[in-house]
Amino acid sequence: MISSAKRSIGGIEDKPMECLLSNRIFSAVLILWHRVVIRLFSYRLCLVGLVLSMGGVIGASIAEEVPDSPFRVCFEMQNNMPFMQGVPENGVVELGKHGVLTDLLTLAAEQHDIELDFYFMPWKRCIHQLRQGRVDGIIAAIWSVDRDSWGVFPLKEGSADNEMAIWFVDYLIFTKAGSELNWDGRSFVGVRHGIAAPLGYIAYKKLREQGVLHNQNLSLTDGFTLLALGRLDGYVVEETIGRRLMVDLQLTDSLVSIKTPFMREHWFMPVSHQWYKAHPEFSHQFWQTLSDIRNKQGKILLDHYLEQPSEDTH
Repeated sequence: MISSAKRSIGGIEDKPMECLLSNRIFSAVLILWHRVVIRLFSYRLCLVGLVLSMGGVIGASIAEEVPDSPFRVCFEMQNNMPFMQGVPENGVVELGKHGVLTDLLTLAAEQHDIELDFYFMPWKRCIHQLRQGRVDGIIAAIWSVDRDSWGVFPLKEGSADNEMAIWFVDYLIFTKAGSELNWDGRSFVGVRHGIAAPLGYIAYKKLREQGVLHNQNLSLTDGFTLLALGRLDGYVVEETIGRRLMVDLQLTDSLVSIKTPFMREHWFMPVSHQWYKAHPEFSHQFWQTLSDIRNKQGKILLDHYLEQPSEDTH
């Protein structure tokens, strides 16, 4: 039984390293949702509580046929706070505790009265599962033409519809203080050991195309550790995530970021081709709801997490 907006972990067939968090949303617990929102976010999130209690100011015009099965969404199995926590240590997902994007999705699902199943896997595994139709959506992905082969993004005139993005981000190059590494927006200078990014990311592909990719696949934490030791020239990651990790690892005096962004991108929630074929209208309505919540509440949600004390990342 679900109470206080908590979601319990369940098993996944033959996937010992993957976790599924069932997020069952029932109208019977709306009052509990209101209390959780107000308690966790204080007066600044009263508008979110208002949205829920009014039955959806953001989604007031929603009148679609609700899918009769849970929406299965895959998150990367890594701590990417303040956006995504990764697998929650206590086995539950709670509004206001597990990242901005988790909250956006939860609030959007509430507007549409659908159930959510959360999966946490390595990023490339999320992509594979989406391609196979074994999950219905993944968060968060950057659009490129070649990615249309494994997922459906909100498009407009043949390219991504940025109005339907769930977030706008800068990817910065983090490096050791005093490093000779530099980036002018087109090419690198001062590369000795190589530059890394998470496997499967667009940044990883671009570094490889530039001929500067490090010869090992490094996690974010391992990459920052090697930066501090002078054994890696740079690591590319979203700005807020990188700065948060510098604090977590106590590397604020050791690492810096290069001013010119490596990439400026929009994050989306692509859905599987199988899901889109079955629910095309609903998919567009859900993308719109995510965009509306991001526009109306995104800054408040982000500020909430930025004000929380950092925790160790392992």
